[in-house]
Amino acid sequence: NDLILYCRLRILYLMKHVRKQIQLNEDELIQHEIMEDLDIGKLIIAIKKYQAAIDFNRRNYEKLILSISQYPHFKFLRPSIVRSYATSLVECFKESYRSNMHEPLYVHLDEAERLIREESRENRDHLHTYRSNIGLLCNVLIAQGKYEEAKQIHSPHLEETQRIFGPLSPATKETLRLQEYICFCVDEYS
Repeated sequence: NDLILYCRLRILYLMKHVRKQIQLNEDELIQHEIMEDLDIGKLIIAIKKYQAAIDFNRRNYEKLILSISQYPHFKFLRPSIVRSYATSLVECFKESYRSNMHEPLYVHLDEAERLIREESRENRDHLHTYRSNIGLLCNVLIAQGKYEEAKQIHSPHLEETQRIFGPLSPATKETLRLQEYICFCVDEYS
């Protein structure tokens, strides 16, 4: 499995190199580069090189923020880029916690929380993106020990998901599993 991930990563880097040889206008070139970097960042997370993923995804996030000022239509890429960056931060924290570091990297959770809260406010109307963000935000809050806050945020989200998708949909079942976990944490640790 790791070999496949490394091969995919190598292919993406080769495609990136080839794309630089092709004459594209600046707008298309930047968009392709950001999207390729998003895929590369996700692969680095999958390979479990979390610090490298943080550095790579942060650079891609910063590049996107700068590009949005010049190309406002790139804003559609922001939710995916933010989610990838925040996921790399959360996974790095989890790894530091699992490896019994004296001081797990809580600063990563703070940054992930800030990013996801900001993104959730901006994408409240896009349900799929909002669902993903709320799930990640609740996982961050649980890791920080903020169980009641996670429950307060997630409960209305569960009701909305049930209302829109129905009680038997995969989206509702996934949301319900997270709600059950949050309730377990509230009962067990609060």
